[in-house]
Amino acid sequence: MLIHDRHLVGRTSLLDTGGFALDNNGYLNITARIARTGLHTYSGDEIPGGHFKDRKIVHVLRPASEVFAKDALASFANLPITLGHPPSGVSSDNYKQTAVGVSTGTPVRDGAYMKVELSIRDADTVAQIIAAGGMQISNGYTVDLDTTSGTTSGGDRYDAIQRNIRGNHIALVDAARCGPACRIGDGISDCTCASCQQQKEQGMSKNQINTDEGEEILKPTIVPETPDTIESLKAKVAGLEAVIAGLRGEIAALKAEQSVATMEKKVENRVAERVALLTAANSILSDQDFSSKSDSDIRKAVITHKYGANMLVDADTAAIKGMFKIAIKDAAKNNQRDPINPARFLTQTQTQDAAYQARVERLRTHYKGA
Repeated sequence: MLIHDRHLVGRTSLLDTGGFALDNNGYLNITARIARTGLHTYSGDEIPGGHFKDRKIVHVLRPASEVFAKDALASFANLPITLGHPPSGVSSDNYKQTAVGVSTGTPVRDGAYMKVELSIRDADTVAQIIAAGGMQISNGYTVDLDTTSGTTSGGDRYDAIQRNIRGNHIALVDAARCGPACRIGDGISDCTCASCQQQKEQGMSKNQINTDEGEEILKPTIVPETPDTIESLKAKVAGLEAVIAGLRGEIAALKAEQSVATMEKKVENRVAERVALLTAANSILSDQDFSSKSDSDIRKAVITHKYGANMLVDADTAAIKGMFKIAIKDAAKNNQRDPINPARFLTQTQTQDAAYQARVERLRTHYKGA
């Protein structure tokens, strides 16, 4: 009976089937070694990326510092367990179709091995494990492949190093590269991987036998070492530099456009000020043409007309602007004449308002040219 809410599911009785203990839900829960450190033997075409495609045998080192790194261990917690390796790994897109269980505990170090609790929950898979007397374990994971070669402390040569190991899934298979050291159950299967074949044909050193491991690699990132990859990187750098140069050019052009827009705005403001000054002056001296006179001369002419030339003696620029402001203010109150005397601009087909607007527009846009 399955009880929800605050009650616990009873787990007092276990079913013992073929030497495997199943819980009351029919799940097979077991702690197993799933990975180990040391050298791993691959054929060149087993390693994605083509870096070793022409090599028959490639020795890859998995240092303990990488296998038992905090992030590496944590990445194997709560992973889906699959029956065989899905070609492209496991994601939310295919989890429902591929997962037959999950790793339920926290991965820990057990000597040279990584060990974790597994819960096989698919009934058909549980039955298959029982019928076979066990299955071997092979991991699917991502890794950065450092192609720096070297020699282990035990004197064994390696061609590359696995770094930044991150788990994707834990697969149950008939024969894993790791062999019987990483399995559910006690039976031993024949393994046909490059590692086991080399061990059968040539024999291996004690260090290799104790440390050889073999999960599949889903997507290694090759660290460049050979001249052709260096040249490829140089070409990429040159391409990026060209992109950066292009972006700098765009920035310069945008700045230039901004400068032009700012200048045009300043010119438009100046034109508006000039039009306002001419309009105000013509409101007092409508019979004069001030278009060729400076701002200062226009103000002085208006002040002389209103208050006499003596007002300008010893007057500085600020005082002249102040007197002009009062002069045009008085004119606005007392002078009822049209501010620009539009009659001088009229044609036979223009009204007074149209002529005024045409002159204002000419003054506003004359600086732009045709």
